[in-house]
This record gives sequence, C-alpha cells and structure tokens, in this order.
Amino acid sequence: MGTSDDIRFEVPQEDAAQDLCRLLESSHSRVEPTENAWSVHAAPGVEPMALALLLRRVEAWVAEKGLYRSGSSSTAAGT
Repeated sequence: MGTSDDIRFEVPQEDAAQDLCRLLESSHSRVEPTENAWSVHAAPGVEPMALALLLRRVEAWVAEKGLYRSGSSSTAAGT
C-alpha cells in the first residue's frame, strides 16, 4: 500500500521486477504482484531532481533489458 508520492512501474516477469527493485533500492522500492504483472513501487524522495533521475534510471534499464516494444516500425529520417 503505497503513498501518493510512490511511482509504480508494471513489469511482466517477477525476476525482472526484482531486478528493477534492486536497481531502485535507494528509492525505498518494493515489488507487489498484480493480476497480470508485477508492480514495482518506488519513492523518489523530496529533492527536485530525484524524480528525473529515477525516471532516467528506469528508462536506461528498460532499454538495456529490451522491454520496450514500439507499436509501429521506425525508419531513418529521409528514407
């Protein structure tokens, strides 16, 4: 049961959720099961840049794990 200051990330596999939780350890993170996924809760803190840093860290983790799937194919500009 998180507070309104928590940020929640839905992750499809438990091992990936535990990995993300370890990455966000300094943000007082925890993992909870949901109906179809695992929910990683994190509290970014009160520092102004804390939220931005947390989101950048998660963005890099998602890219590293290959969890992002685009709904459309992309092509290079001008082709």
